[in-house]
Amino acid sequence: SANQPDKLIDIVNDVLEKKIVTMVGNITAAAFRTNVWTFTGPRISNFEIFIQHCLETGEAGAFRLVAAHMQDKAYMECAEAKQLMKDLFVSSQGLSAEAVSEMSPVLLSSSLWDPAVNIAHEEFAQSGYEYWSFVSLDQQTTAGHPIVQWPWPHGDLFLFFYREENIRGAVEADVDWDFATVNWLDEEAANFSPQAFAPMCSVCIGSPTLGQYEIKKQLLQNIQRACPLVIIDNTSGILKQLGTAVQDIQRIWDAAPHTA
Repeated sequence: SANQPDKLIDIVNDVLEKKIVTMVGNITAAAFRTNVWTFTGPRISNFEIFIQHCLETGEAGAFRLVAAHMQDKAYMECAEAKQLMKDLFVSSQGLSAEAVSEMSPVLLSSSLWDPAVNIAHEEFAQSGYEYWSFVSLDQQTTAGHPIVQWPWPHGDLFLFFYREENIRGAVEADVDWDFATVNWLDEEAANFSPQAFAPMCSVCIGSPTLGQYEIKKQLLQNIQRACPLVIIDNTSGILKQLGTAVQDIQRIWDAAPHTA
């Protein structure tokens, strides 16, 4: 029948999704056991979406560090995201041993991630996190989707940078809530380098046609810096090529090496 190709595609997608979730779950479980953190900026990746899926299903997840600018243009243009930032800032305390040992969780509204409530983006209102058609975090196609308004519902440690109000004579500095960064999802506005915390490892998973230049650049940089890499080479393109190269190098340096 005419619907058979669509059903076949749905079955293949469902099987592939389950395999990817299992694979990502294994990676995060290993990270959890070895005290490895994951780092997230304002532009969340497909890999991090799968991490969130693992957490929602009750699987052990790695500790998640988030760093972003509190007044990013994407958040300031969304009333719900802006209010979440305000609630966090109002509930914040000066860093001290007492504040850490006696802290109490801040309860935030979850309406931003509820497709029954947040209907600003048509696809999210219909499918939630199960489906979207956009292939990049472009402002025009993602406007209203929570993936750009507050993409870290399962973050553990948040480092937010902000610009203060310039009020002469104020006892305590407040956030300038009228300010917003010039760029949408500005990764440079936070001015934070995760390498200052610990050596970085990258997990590369992606499309054979999208972002090939950026993937290749990141892979080569990690190889030059001798940084750990996890390569998911089930797709053609750069990742498949590098995965094959690594396998060839492994054969050469194996206990019973292949000779040229």
